[in-house]
Amino acid sequence: MPVFDPAADPKKSRDSHKIREKILEHKPNAILVATSAPQSKQLKDDMEKISQYTESDARFKDDLLPHLENKRVEVMWADDRVAALWANSDAAKAEFPDYSFLVRKAIGVGRMALDPLAIVAVLLGRKKEVLSLRMHELQDRLPSEQLVTRLEQTLITAVAQVGVDINAIAANPWRQAPLQFVPGLGPRKARQLLASIAANDNHIKTRMDLLKQDADNVFGASAPTDVAQMGRTVFHNSAPFIRVRRGEVAALQNEEEFDAVDDIRINPEEEAMLQIILDEAFPDMAEQGAVADVRTAMESPNNLLQLDLYAVADANHCLYKLQTWVDMMFEMLVPYGELRLHSAVPSDEDAFYLRHGETRESLKDGKLVEAKVVWVGDTEVKVVIQNNNMEAIIPQAFASSSSAGQKLNEIFKPGMVVPGRIRNNPETEEVYYDENQRRRYTVTLTTATEALENFDIWERRYCCDIDRAYRPHPSKKQQQQQQQQQQLEQAQRTPSRTA
Repeated sequence: MPVFDPAADPKKSRDSHKIREKILEHKPNAILVATSAPQSKQLKDDMEKISQYTESDARFKDDLLPHLENKRVEVMWADDRVAALWANSDAAKAEFPDYSFLVRKAIGVGRMALDPLAIVAVLLGRKKEVLSLRMHELQDRLPSEQLVTRLEQTLITAVAQVGVDINAIAANPWRQAPLQFVPGLGPRKARQLLASIAANDNHIKTRMDLLKQDADNVFGASAPTDVAQMGRTVFHNSAPFIRVRRGEVAALQNEEEFDAVDDIRINPEEEAMLQIILDEAFPDMAEQGAVADVRTAMESPNNLLQLDLYAVADANHCLYKLQTWVDMMFEMLVPYGELRLHSAVPSDEDAFYLRHGETRESLKDGKLVEAKVVWVGDTEVKVVIQNNNMEAIIPQAFASSSSAGQKLNEIFKPGMVVPGRIRNNPETEEVYYDENQRRRYTVTLTTATEALENFDIWERRYCCDIDRAYRPHPSKKQQQQQQQQQQLEQAQRTPSRTA
């Protein structure tokens, strides 16, 4: 099947060529399209066509393909709500004073994909911009001070779970904000630590470089360095969450391999117990006089899995430390492992709601809206919902209750405003597809009089079924029956005059 060349469209030719050349120049693994406007759907479709057409270029196979993780340039949705907050922050404006808001937001979208924790940490700075993010419908009921405290606690937990790559943040200033949330540190100690690392060729090779040398040092001897800024207590609290490695820092790729023990959440104070576990897990190395290290354990995890940790702890009179030993073993098996779910790319359905600033709750089945007719076809009517400018469809079956066989153009005229009720029932709604046979998400309305006037079904669904103490308002039919019953009872109590 031939791939459509978007450059063939005269209106898009110039931009298409520019984007194509940028792809070949910068070799991105993915292109992110922000879900900030209804027009984003067309933009994503165009970017997918440009990406597909780029794959047919000879330069793609020779220069670009070897650098791509998935052997193609992925085009994905990106939720840009946090990126938009960051683009308006003082930090973003200070870093990019000459860039427009849209350019700063595009930078924010990219950085959120690379390191979301760094962007969120910036928004919890002096002005607390993160409070503008809608995370729960009842968050305004909490005092801002209490909400900030809980957010800071959550961020500290998140930073402790994933750790901070100290060499990476030293090389990339935009990633430095999470350092202040490392347990045991804070804004002042984080600034001092970064300044000392910058004066030390902008990197360190081991956690022990950070420890001040004094008489009370129980972590082992190490040569004094210019970056030694931490006392014993601060080092004890923060060291397990500071990762020292080459990572993705280009300037460190020619350095010798860093010690893997500095890239896991094991406190240097516990390294003696760690070595006991390693020696028991690799007895052959101990017999040969070699010393097993953490990297050896990571490369041969079966030795750790077969180890009877309880017996080892009992033999070393450390049963009271058994839980710590278990944590240490699992840290070597799954370094910086955590229970949180992996972040997912927004699906097409998620992007549909995000593009229009709506949610599944705000567009729930049965909601009454007003819509303006923009196009009348043979089988459906296209309308625009008045309060959010969202396109919707009125199928012929939902157009009217009494006009069976009547054509749609006899009922609807372009420009007229009609009342409608949302029909968003997954079990009954019709599924629409675009030209690429992908599901096209849309809102379906009904303008049938019977559906518009039927309030009982929605009252039962959204009130009675949720709150059993709720008493539904009587319908018109029920009110008439009650009036007739009252009149009948009154007539029976009134004596007959003829008697």
